[in-house]
Amino acid sequence: MATMLEVAKRAGVSKATVSRVLSGNGYVSQETKDRVFHAIEESGYRPNLLARNLATQKTQTLGLVVTNTLYHGVYFSELLFHAARMTEDQGRQLILADGKHSAEEEREAIQYLLDMRCDAIVIYPRFLSVEEMDEMVESHAQPIVVLNRRLRHNSSHSVFCDHKATSRAPRQRHGGGGCPAGAAGNVQCGGRQ
Repeated sequence: MATMLEVAKRAGVSKATVSRVLSGNGYVSQETKDRVFHAIEESGYRPNLLARNLATQKTQTLGLVVTNTLYHGVYFSELLFHAARMTEDQGRQLILADGKHSAEEEREAIQYLLDMRCDAIVIYPRFLSVEEMDEMVESHAQPIVVLNRRLRHNSSHSVFCDHKATSRAPRQRHGGGGCPAGAAGNVQCGGRQ
């Protein structure tokens, strides 16, 4: 496997110049860039992601924790599809960790993603308490977002649906019945006439 030093020798430049070309930081003439990219192509060089992550303090990853009881069904596949697509659109990768069947296993999955230094972590918890998740948000440098739970102290880190408010809205709009006119037979309205 080719190294950055080998690319620099092929291109007739310093290792620092190769680094500037790859990172896009600092000025490098177009002619030099072309020579470096040609040397990269010839040598088959692939950047060492671990070295890049250490240097930049970024992993270009988003961690997602879900319990495996949520894997089945349309919602999870939609969540996973959109999370992966949006992550990849940003030039990043999604890392999925299984929270399994207990609070302890959810904690372990979250800790794994924290140890992997994911740039951010999304948690769809089943077993962890709101208090514990609030504490996690406050005690870690990586941004943590919690789905489907309302955090008490860090509400800006949670995405949830207020089911009480949404159940009141149809009754208020439609005269207190909960079902708009013409909705008889609607499964969500219980088939009321």
